[in-house]
Amino acid sequence: MLTLKDIVIDPKRTLGKNYILVDVHEQHAYVNNIRTNEVKGYGYTIVLPDKNFEKVTVKIEGANQMPEFADGNVPVDFENLSISAHAFQGKTQISVKATRIYLTGK
Repeated sequence: MLTLKDIVIDPKRTLGKNYILVDVHEQHAYVNNIRTNEVKGYGYTIVLPDKNFEKVTVKIEGANQMPEFADGNVPVDFENLSISAHAFQGKTQISVKATRIYLTGK
């Protein structure tokens, strides 16, 4: 039986092609649904000009790849950008992940 986790979503069609970084924050590990002090990665909040300036957070595991741009407003792009859907408390949520973020120079 297929589930929401089996759905493959096209990131460029869903998010557009232009991304502006506006915030960087730590992503903590959870054990038994309890947040720990362990930082497992970072969340990069981006604005989507192609989608009426909606915001979404892209999660990347590991060290902060954009520490000098934590207060953002710079154009960025991602490697291996992916979107998945899942249900949480009866509502459909999306999760956006990548392996790398970098400045585009636009």
